[in-house]
Amino acid sequence: MAVSSRMVFFPANGLKCQPVAPHYLAYFSELAGGPANGFKKLVDSNLDWGQDLKNLKLWLDAHDIREPVCLCYFGTADPRYYQIAYYNLPGGYLFEPEQGYERLRPGGLLVISATNLQGVYFSPEHRQALRRVLEHCRLVQVIGYSLFIYQFEGFDDKR
Repeated sequence: MAVSSRMVFFPANGLKCQPVAPHYLAYFSELAGGPANGFKKLVDSNLDWGQDLKNLKLWLDAHDIREPVCLCYFGTADPRYYQIAYYNLPGGYLFEPEQGYERLRPGGLLVISATNLQGVYFSPEHRQALRRVLEHCRLVQVIGYSLFIYQFEGFDDKR
């Protein structure tokens, strides 16, 4: 028993605890991949409550981004409360009409919540459409372990 508990609490491979403050909801042990990979194991209310909209606004302001972002956000807080200019993509904010992926422009930003990134509540067709879009994006930043900011590079006709 002592050996197995030692393996769980003090792994022999030298993994270190990663600080997650103030993003406590995102804590995952290193055995589960740590906070940066926790979204691959659990999402929805285990990680993603829409808690990072305020931090998204701070990031957008710090990078002087004034154009609307394409937002596929899992949560119930209104992004307009934080003065975030956005297009509501399919599967996004429930209390506003959705707009299609055609809103994406080369160089524009796609912001997607961890839960939506995993496609938990999406139909297979919707997951496939999102996957196709993400194939043409570059990850720019992760906000609070729950919002992923991608830059859309545009569709090329060769694929």
